[in-house]
Amino acid sequence: MKTAGTQVGNFISEAMKQKGIRASVLARETGIGKAMLSLILSGQRNVSLLQAVEISRVTGIKVEHLLEAKYNLLKKNEIETVRRLKVLKSKSTLSNSEILHQMNEASFVFSALSISRRAFWETNISLMNMEHHETFIIEKILNFGKWSDIRQISSYYGFEKIMMIGIQSQNINPTMKKLFQILQQNEHKTKN
Repeated sequence: MKTAGTQVGNFISEAMKQKGIRASVLARETGIGKAMLSLILSGQRNVSLLQAVEISRVTGIKVEHLLEAKYNLLKKNEIETVRRLKVLKSKSTLSNSEILHQMNEASFVFSALSISRRAFWETNISLMNMEHHETFIIEKILNFGKWSDIRQISSYYGFEKIMMIGIQSQNINPTMKKLFQILQQNEHKTKN
């Protein structure tokens, strides 16, 4: 059975093979230790967000592809809920939150997307509206959530929206803001 780490390791190894990049060169250029890189490539360790950014810079693999491989493990019923939301949204003028209410899944983002409560320790999340509190939710998760939470909300709001708020919001911690600026620069370099 393939794990998320194995999938990411295979993905990186294949890109390295295609570009003729040796593991020692990737380790040196990314600043990832040789032992850690070996664990990542063998699937024994998952790639972190910062490691994904560095691997992307050196190999040309889009960060989103690395993270897609890492977090491509939503449960079937969660995937079905997302699919139903998209189908209903395409056939309706209602907002996502109105559709979710009709689906009787008001806690959709926190149950179906398995968002941790770590970022919302002081907030009654059952009162939040995904549309009206969009910026607040994204800021909280970018500042205090796990990387898996960021990946989950990206599937709901879209990575471009997350990146825009990550760069423009005054409420984002400087490290996370810098990360999104690097991602944006890498995206512009790839397009040019």
